[in-house]
Amino acid sequence: MHRFLLGTVLITLTLIGCAHDKDVKQDDTSMAAPMAAPAASTQASAPAPGCTGDQACGAKQLCLNSQCADITANMAECGVMRLHFAYNAADIKDEDKPNLDRMGRCLNAERQMTVTIEGNADERGSEDYNATLGEKRAFAVSNYLQTKGVSDTQLKTVSYGKDNPRCMEHDEACWAKNRRTAIKPKDTGSRPSSAASSKRGRKGAEAPHDNGQSSIGSSGLTSPNNQ
Repeated sequence: MHRFLLGTVLITLTLIGCAHDKDVKQDDTSMAAPMAAPAASTQASAPAPGCTGDQACGAKQLCLNSQCADITANMAECGVMRLHFAYNAADIKDEDKPNLDRMGRCLNAERQMTVTIEGNADERGSEDYNATLGEKRAFAVSNYLQTKGVSDTQLKTVSYGKDNPRCMEHDEACWAKNRRTAIKPKDTGSRPSSAASSKRGRKGAEAPHDNGQSSIGSSGLTSPNNQ
């Protein structure tokens, strides 16, 4: 009788122990599951690589909306670009250089892309003088782009002098708008040839002086009646 009772007690204790082990294992499993979630959440929220400027991107990319984007010839950032010049000068302003650097990236990335660089002046001064000044401005832009690795075969320069104004008023604000160069990719086309462009249009043409009254200096042209 005692042996029977002892056996019954042992069986009962064994069953209780097994049930306890099962509960512990289930608790361990339920506690382990939530720990995997933070890792997945961290991975999903990781930010994509960004940029703060073109220099942070590859040689054939631009930084657009804080993301590096591959350059294509038809993107807006590689389209028509205009630069303006100071009185009687052909020096590129520091504020325009970042835009020119970006155009250089476009041309280096798309070697089949070509542009026409149109030089312009305001209405004051003689036709020949302004054609020479417009040419000098176009050359300044061309030379700058070549220092950025652009091939001269991608660049065509032309001068319209004072014959292609964007503004028709006769005041300083208007003249400042007309002292400019326009960089136009081939697809956008250029203004039809004029008398000034036919004389100054070929790359590297010598610009004649205006009856000895004007001269070409290292930083611009000097003339008593031209801006």
